[in-house]
Amino acid sequence: MQFDSLEYLIALPLAVAVFYLIPHRGRWLWLLLVSYGFYAVWNPWCLTLILGSTLVDFAVGIWLGKTERPLYRNLLLLLSLGTNLGLLFTFKYLSPAFHVGNGLFEALHLSYIPQIDTYLMPVGISFYTFQTLSYTIDVYRKRVEPTRHLGRFALFVSFFPQLVAGPIERYSHLYGQLERPVKFKDSNLVAGMQLMVWGLFKKIVISDRLAMVVDAVYADPESYQGFGIWMGMLMFGFQVFCDFSAYTDMAIGSARMIGVELSPNFENRIYFAPSKNRFWSGWHMTLIAWWRDYVFFPIAGRGKSRIRWYGGLFVIYLLTGIWHGAGWNFMIWGVANGIYVLIEYFIMRRMAPWRNQLEGKARMWFNVGGTAITMFISQFTGMAFRVPNLDTMWTMLDRMWMFAGSVPAWDDIGKHIALGGFLLLVMDQLHIRMKNRMFDQWLSTLKPWQSWGLVTILIYVTLAMADQAEVPFQYFQF
Repeated sequence: MQFDSLEYLIALPLAVAVFYLIPHRGRWLWLLLVSYGFYAVWNPWCLTLILGSTLVDFAVGIWLGKTERPLYRNLLLLLSLGTNLGLLFTFKYLSPAFHVGNGLFEALHLSYIPQIDTYLMPVGISFYTFQTLSYTIDVYRKRVEPTRHLGRFALFVSFFPQLVAGPIERYSHLYGQLERPVKFKDSNLVAGMQLMVWGLFKKIVISDRLAMVVDAVYADPESYQGFGIWMGMLMFGFQVFCDFSAYTDMAIGSARMIGVELSPNFENRIYFAPSKNRFWSGWHMTLIAWWRDYVFFPIAGRGKSRIRWYGGLFVIYLLTGIWHGAGWNFMIWGVANGIYVLIEYFIMRRMAPWRNQLEGKARMWFNVGGTAITMFISQFTGMAFRVPNLDTMWTMLDRMWMFAGSVPAWDDIGKHIALGGFLLLVMDQLHIRMKNRMFDQWLSTLKPWQSWGLVTILIYVTLAMADQAEVPFQYFQF
């Protein structure tokens, strides 16, 4: 069930109420049942995949704790990696891989490979796979002690607020919170509710409104040109931010109600970052941190080799693209971001002596220029992320430079562009005041009548603009 569904908004208070009513020793079991039930709404059969990963990694952790022999430890780590990545490849990449293979074989006039036309893509498999892998890798590195409680470990893997779209939590951060006794605090309920309201506002009022423009343009780009194509491309960047950060806010809010603190995943005004490197440090932070700790550092080593350092940097952006999907468009998106970040690093390194001497307005305008370039690159490369296929991308790239005249389809989305732009300005004004604080943290600095007045307005606007049809969260497909 989705966080913005009526079912979830009814089930969450009931789950929280039961959590506080039962003794501490039974709470982990209750949360585990709730988490499995939450996930089973999409497809009960997919629970077997989570159970499989959980059992393998729990056993691997126990065995790693019992042996010091390098060969055995390496084999155990390979067992965990092979099982989890094997399941991820089979259910997320196998069918697209056959499709890509058929395209290559057709181009080479070779024999046809049978295509898998229908396949099951379990919701959230990329997220919980990385979460459980981080546990076995950390146990292998002896950074955490293996757990001997299968039930609580299963809860760590499947904790319902962040199960299907993150944040990707580490065992060292989340497991202890799920284990410790939690006393009822009304401040946790208030903060959780405020984060839920803010997330629902961003999802239903802003993201779903922007989706009307984005979906129309990307579904039929030949009906638009020039300004319409640019607006569709621009609106998608803000749509996916509002959509994904809204999910994160609601995940953190849901967990906060039972006294669990999840990791932040987004900075508020991240599209105003002065560089692409700075942008990625505040976007999907838990995924980037995962790549950094488990992929980049092993490749880059101790940083003595500049080639290894740049190579590791490019690899994590390529893998980020592939992590989102097996299509050529995701690979193009990952490669484009990797190349741009490398160029930016090279230029900034050369400009460092001159840049450090800038002061006052000169430094301000330097940052403004960097922000404009970063925003353009982020939105432009985002086209490859959003398009359903490469043909659509070529069409949009061709038509975005046409400004000969208007097209009939423009009238259908013009009002949504105007309303979406206004709502983005409202959100940005709130973000300016929030700085990098969470919504509930900022509200705590206001007077009670101000904070509750704002929350009341957000609830009213969200209810007034809510549509009967649920728009899936963007990252549910990953």
